[in-house]
Formats: sequence, C-alpha cells, structure tokens
Amino acid sequence: MKKLLFLAICLLLMSLTSAAQTEIQIKKTTSMKIPGMPALPPGMANPLANRSSIEYIKGARMRTDSKHEEAKRFGTGKRMVTDTTIIQCDKQRRISFNTKNKKYFVDPMSGQASASGSSSTTDPKTVKKGGYITISGGVTDTGERAKLFGYNAKHLKQTITMTPSKDACQKEAMKIDIDGWYIDLPEFSCPVRRKPTEFQTSDVKCYDKVDFQMKGEISGVPVKEIKTLTMDGMTMNIEEEALEITKVPLSDAMFEPPTGYVAANTMKEVDDEDDGASNISDEERSI
Repeated sequence: MKKLLFLAICLLLMSLTSAAQTEIQIKKTTSMKIPGMPALPPGMANPLANRSSIEYIKGARMRTDSKHEEAKRFGTGKRMVTDTTIIQCDKQRRISFNTKNKKYFVDPMSGQASASGSSSTTDPKTVKKGGYITISGGVTDTGERAKLFGYNAKHLKQTITMTPSKDACQKEAMKIDIDGWYIDLPEFSCPVRRKPTEFQTSDVKCYDKVDFQMKGEISGVPVKEIKTLTMDGMTMNIEEEALEITKVPLSDAMFEPPTGYVAANTMKEVDDEDDGASNISDEERSI
C-alpha cells in the first residue's frame, strides 16, 4: 500500500508545474530512478517506463499529452495510453482525460482544494476525519543563468515538506526536493491561486486537514527538472528533460475537451475503464 501511494504521488507531481508561451511545442522524456539501484526491485513496476510527453502552449493555455504503456484490462498484452491535461489559466481550471474512455474531469485551480488532486463523491457519513498535514517549504533562486533552446533560463530549487500530525490518516512524512532549469516566456503567466485545505490518503474515506505554509512558487517552463521524493525510508528520482522546442500553429480546439467526451464527477471515473471501452477502436480514441 505504501509503494502504491508513493508511486501515485510521483505521477501526480508530474502535472504540478505550470507555465508557458504562445504556440510552441515542447517534446520531453521522463524517467524514474532509485538512487544507488540500477533497476527497480523485482515485482515493482516502473510507472514511467517508456513514457514521453509533448506540451502545447498557446496564449494562456497549456496542453500536455503523456504517453505510456500499460497492461490491457481485457485480454493479454500491453497498449499505449495517452493521458492529457489541459490548463486553462484564463479560466483558472484544469481539464483531464485519457484514451481509456470518453470522459473528462474539470478541476478548479483557484479557491479551496484537496491536496490529493481529486474530488470525491464519498458519502459524508462514511468519511473519516483525521488530523493535520503541514505542507511547508520554499523556492531558492541559485542566481545561475543560461541560454537553453534559444531562451533565457534560470536555475531554481524548491523544497516541499509534508509533515503529518500523530492523529493524521497519512502516517508517513514526505519530502520533495525539486532542482531544475526554467525558461522565461513572458507572454504567459499562470500562477496557481489554489491552497489545499484537505489531504486525501490512498483510503478515499479518510481526510486530513492541511496547514499550508509554502512560500514562493516556481515560475517558468521546466526544460530540465529532477524531483527527489523521500518517504518512509524510500528515495526516488523523477527526471524530466526537454528534447526540443519548436514553434507550430495550434488550433483553439486542442485546448478544450474532445468532441464526444462527457463530463465526469470525479477523476476516478476518468481513470477507470468502462467495460465498453475495450470496444472503442484506436481511431475512435484518437483526438
């Protein structure tokens, strides 16, 4: 259970940084490593294996398509799945969908939020209230500057510490160190005006209150970033690096939910494949 929670948070962190410019495309590659270990332990699948992503940026909006391989739910073998996140800074909301089924979830970027990054329709009568999670940390500008992909880049570091109280549902403390290079694209600025008030554990019926004490935020588009996660004696590195940045014409429709998709009440509905989803052809799944 701890490994599942650890990996889930690793994947969640991949979508936390937001920034961009007008009509550009950024191709990236992502890898996950455990320091001092050439490969993951036996029986522990790498959720970032064969994962690549493309970010599309136009005006105040960013779309990220992340492709990865996973086992088929029906039959044998594996298939490629594309997870898409659209950030609409002008509307302060995030839209998520994938190629498993034709559903999308809209998550506000302003106001109050759950630190788990998802909403829940759990019956309030069955919800367990735990203690507190203190989220603290800050951003450090190293002062280093460079020219990357033709853009001015700055070297920033961020530390995020999550400390649970004794009566919290989330029992393990976590520390996240982020070290990266970020390019400045002045035509776009997308601060996330959302402070989490609850933390949802892997048990969806248990919530902790959040004492949010973060100072500062990372600005700019990451072109090289290493996230080091430490929890319960485990340390893991997620490395993401841009391969190329090109200017391309992008349609407005790319930054809206696809035609034929229906709104979901929770992110879980988007991630859970319907029985009928296996009958959807690759052509029908394409966006």
